[in-house]
Amino acid sequence: MIAINTALLLVAVLLCIPTALLCLEVLLALVPHRRKNFAPWPEQARLVVLIPAHNEQAVLKATMDTLLPTIPAGSRVLVVADNCTDATSTIARQCSAEVIERSDSQQRGKGFALDFGIRHLAQGPPDVVVFLDADCRVTPETVRLLAAAALATQRPVQGLNLCDPDPAGGALQLVSGFAFRFKNLVRTLG
Repeated sequence: MIAINTALLLVAVLLCIPTALLCLEVLLALVPHRRKNFAPWPEQARLVVLIPAHNEQAVLKATMDTLLPTIPAGSRVLVVADNCTDATSTIARQCSAEVIERSDSQQRGKGFALDFGIRHLAQGPPDVVVFLDADCRVTPETVRLLAAAALATQRPVQGLNLCDPDPAGGALQLVSGFAFRFKNLVRTLG
């Protein structure tokens, strides 16, 4: 009986470690953080927003409408229309984006599309590349802050990725949105 109690106690202690770590992350998230201020975006710097897109005609225009007014002057948007069978490339061109089309039935997916876009950019490399999904909505300073941080640190940076659930989507979607926000915002702050 003592061996069983000892084993159960050991299991309980081991299970408490991840719980304690999660609690610590949540508590540390409550500590105020200073936001780093990077230098303003230099006018001569070259920025490209690279968007891999596969059959994104339903969402691409809304993304471009929120993105284009936020990027610094002289910046480009490059859309990689990856194995598209819809009007993705047409919509991107109508929104003044540079479009390259990729067709490869064997190598499909975002990774191949990003690689295709990066190889295209290698002909005249920009100072900073910001990757953005075709269904993202950006706040007015998102691209500028990401690009300035990457340029100032000469390192990759990542923006906060939140998925706001559809208010009419039901309880499961709301719980999923809360969990996503908790994982990507609260835990990373801690």
